[in-house]
Amino acid sequence: MPADVDIELAHAVREIAQLHLEVARLTRERDELKQKVHYLATEIHMDQAQETLTSADKLRQERDALRACVTQLAGALRGLRRSHRICDEDCWYSCPESGECCNEKATGCNCGANEANATIDTALAAAEKFLG
Repeated sequence: MPADVDIELAHAVREIAQLHLEVARLTRERDELKQKVHYLATEIHMDQAQETLTSADKLRQERDALRACVTQLAGALRGLRRSHRICDEDCWYSCPESGECCNEKATGCNCGANEANATIDTALAAAEKFLG
Protein backbone atom coordinates (compact mmCIF):
# COMPACT_ATOMS: atom_id res chain seq x y z
CA MET A 1 0.00 0.00 0.00
CA PRO A 2 1.26 3.38 -0.85
CA ALA A 3 1.93 5.84 1.99
CA ASP A 4 -0.82 8.20 0.82
CA VAL A 5 -3.38 5.42 1.11
CA ASP A 6 -2.16 4.57 4.60
CA ILE A 7 -2.46 8.20 5.65
CA GLU A 8 -5.94 8.47 4.23
CA LEU A 9 -6.91 5.19 5.87
CA ALA A 10 -5.57 6.37 9.25
CA HIS A 11 -7.42 9.64 8.80
CA ALA A 12 -10.64 7.76 7.97
CA VAL A 13 -10.19 5.49 11.01
CA ARG A 14 -9.77 8.60 13.25
CA GLU A 15 -12.90 10.16 11.75
CA ILE A 16 -14.83 6.91 12.31
CA ALA A 17 -13.63 6.80 15.93
CA GLN A 18 -14.71 10.43 16.39
CA LEU A 19 -18.07 9.63 14.81
CA HIS A 20 -18.46 6.68 17.21
CA LEU A 21 -17.72 9.02 20.12
CA GLU A 22 -20.19 11.57 18.76
CA VAL A 23 -22.86 8.85 18.30
CA ALA A 24 -22.26 7.68 21.88
CA ARG A 25 -22.56 11.29 23.16
CA LEU A 26 -25.74 11.86 21.16
CA THR A 27 -27.18 8.56 22.40
CA ARG A 28 -26.52 9.64 26.02
CA GLU A 29 -28.13 13.03 25.36
CA ARG A 30 -31.11 11.29 23.75
CA ASP A 31 -31.48 9.01 26.78
CA GLU A 32 -31.24 11.99 29.14
CA LEU A 33 -33.87 13.84 27.12
CA LYS A 34 -36.13 10.77 27.22
CA GLN A 35 -35.77 10.70 31.00
CA LYS A 36 -36.54 14.43 31.21
CA VAL A 37 -39.59 14.02 28.96
CA HIS A 38 -40.80 11.10 31.10
CA TYR A 39 -40.22 13.14 34.26
CA LEU A 40 -42.08 16.13 32.83
CA ALA A 41 -44.95 13.94 31.65
CA THR A 42 -45.15 12.43 35.13
CA GLU A 43 -45.07 15.91 36.69
CA ILE A 44 -47.83 17.09 34.35
CA HIS A 45 -49.95 14.09 35.30
CA MET A 46 -49.22 14.72 38.97
CA ASP A 47 -50.19 18.39 38.57
CA GLN A 48 -53.40 17.37 36.82
CA ALA A 49 -54.12 14.79 39.51
CA GLN A 50 -53.50 17.40 42.22
CA GLU A 51 -55.80 19.86 40.44
CA THR A 52 -58.47 17.17 40.26
CA LEU A 53 -58.08 16.41 43.97
CA THR A 54 -58.23 20.11 44.80
CA SER A 55 -61.41 20.47 42.72
CA ALA A 56 -62.91 17.43 44.43
CA ASP A 57 -62.06 18.87 47.85
CA LYS A 58 -63.69 22.16 46.92
CA LEU A 59 -66.79 20.33 45.71
CA ARG A 60 -66.94 18.35 48.97
CA GLN A 61 -66.63 21.56 50.98
CA GLU A 62 -69.36 23.21 48.93
CA ARG A 63 -71.56 20.12 49.30
CA ASP A 64 -71.03 20.08 53.06
CA ALA A 65 -71.82 23.80 53.30
CA LEU A 66 -74.96 23.27 51.22
CA ARG A 67 -76.02 20.34 53.41
CA ALA A 68 -75.55 22.52 56.50
CA CYS A 69 -77.69 25.25 54.95
CA VAL A 70 -80.42 22.78 53.96
CA THR A 71 -80.36 21.27 57.46
CA GLN A 72 -80.74 24.75 58.94
CA LEU A 73 -83.52 25.52 56.46
CA ALA A 74 -85.37 22.31 57.38
CA GLY A 75 -85.21 23.27 61.06
CA ALA A 76 -86.55 26.72 60.29
CA LEU A 77 -89.35 25.24 58.18
CA ARG A 78 -90.38 22.93 61.05
CA GLY A 79 -90.61 26.00 63.26
CA LEU A 80 -92.91 27.70 60.75
CA ARG A 81 -95.62 25.05 60.90
CA ARG A 82 -98.88 26.66 61.99
CA SER A 83 -101.53 25.45 64.38
CA HIS A 84 -105.20 26.06 63.72
CA ARG A 85 -106.56 29.41 64.92
CA ILE A 86 -108.17 29.48 68.36
CA CYS A 87 -110.11 32.58 69.30
CA ASP A 88 -110.22 32.77 73.12
CA GLU A 89 -112.72 35.65 73.09
CA ASP A 90 -115.33 33.89 70.95
CA CYS A 91 -115.01 30.21 70.06
CA TRP A 92 -117.33 30.86 67.09
CA TYR A 93 -114.32 32.34 65.26
CA SER A 94 -111.95 29.48 66.03
CA CYS A 95 -110.93 27.17 63.19
CA PRO A 96 -113.16 24.09 63.12
CA GLU A 97 -110.07 21.85 63.00
CA SER A 98 -108.68 23.38 66.20
CA GLY A 99 -111.18 21.43 68.28
CA GLU A 100 -112.24 24.68 70.00
CA CYS A 101 -114.81 25.89 67.45
CA CYS A 102 -118.40 26.15 68.71
CA ASN A 103 -119.89 26.80 65.25
CA GLU A 104 -121.48 23.45 64.53
CA LYS A 105 -122.03 24.29 60.86
CA ALA A 106 -118.37 25.10 60.18
CA THR A 107 -116.29 22.27 58.73
CA GLY A 108 -112.72 21.95 57.57
CA CYS A 109 -109.88 24.36 58.10
CA ASN A 110 -110.80 28.01 57.57
CA CYS A 111 -107.68 29.61 59.00
CA GLY A 112 -105.19 28.66 56.26
CA ALA A 113 -103.07 26.43 58.51
CA ASN A 114 -103.64 23.34 56.34
CA GLU A 115 -102.53 25.13 53.16
CA ALA A 116 -99.53 26.74 54.84
CA ASN A 117 -98.48 23.46 56.45
CA ALA A 118 -98.89 21.60 53.14
CA THR A 119 -96.49 24.05 51.49
CA ILE A 120 -94.06 23.69 54.40
CA ASP A 121 -94.36 19.89 54.25
CA THR A 122 -93.56 19.94 50.52
CA ALA A 123 -90.45 22.04 51.16
CA LEU A 124 -89.45 19.79 54.09
CA ALA A 125 -89.86 16.68 51.96
CA ALA A 126 -87.58 18.17 49.30
CA ALA A 127 -85.00 19.13 51.94
CA GLU A 128 -85.11 15.67 53.55
CA LYS A 129 -84.78 14.01 50.12
CA PHE A 130 -81.73 16.17 49.44
CA LEU A 131 -80.22 15.30 52.83
CA GLY A 132 -81.07 11.67 52.14
